[in-house]
Amino acid sequence: MFTFLVMLLDVSALLILAVFLVQCIRAVIMRALLVHKLKKICGSQNYQIQKHRWLFLSILFKSSKVDLSIHTGDQVYHVRFLASLSSKKVFHFVDEYNYISYLKTFTALPMATKVSEQINFATFHRLPVGERKLPISSNDTYVLLFNPTPNNITSVVDGTTTEIGNGTKIGTLVAYNGKGFCAMLKNNNGC
Repeated sequence: MFTFLVMLLDVSALLILAVFLVQCIRAVIMRALLVHKLKKICGSQNYQIQKHRWLFLSILFKSSKVDLSIHTGDQVYHVRFLASLSSKKVFHFVDEYNYISYLKTFTALPMATKVSEQINFATFHRLPVGERKLPISSNDTYVLLFNPTPNNITSVVDGTTTEIGNGTKIGTLVAYNGKGFCAMLKNNNGC
């Protein structure tokens, strides 16, 4: 019986590791596609793109550095990537630099017609301290770029929870997903 339990634990540990690796591979592929698209847009629009660190590190490791900067001539976009390994995750920003990430599942209540919402696992995150010290001038825009994008991004504004979309400000940062940021760069409407 004991060896059966050990084998079961080994199999479940391998399954968890396999799911994690698949999510990491998916995130790397999505990041590579986005970086390729950004380079293509910058080349066609004559924008300068400057990498400050290896762009795949931000999938698993946070840094106080900005990941890349895009110079459009009159505007400089300082981009900070924020990744969600699972597309089912929800990010909820409590304030400008602190957020909670969690997975929501829906289960049917027995003997009832309503569906209840369960939060399985929630973790508290803080954006690195270096982001708080960034100087802001009139032509600098600091972008929080979600890639891979979570299922839902919300924030507390004036005591109410609101959904965050492309171009929404979170304090001094402007939030975008990959598609929205590329569209904004192509149209060059600014943040």
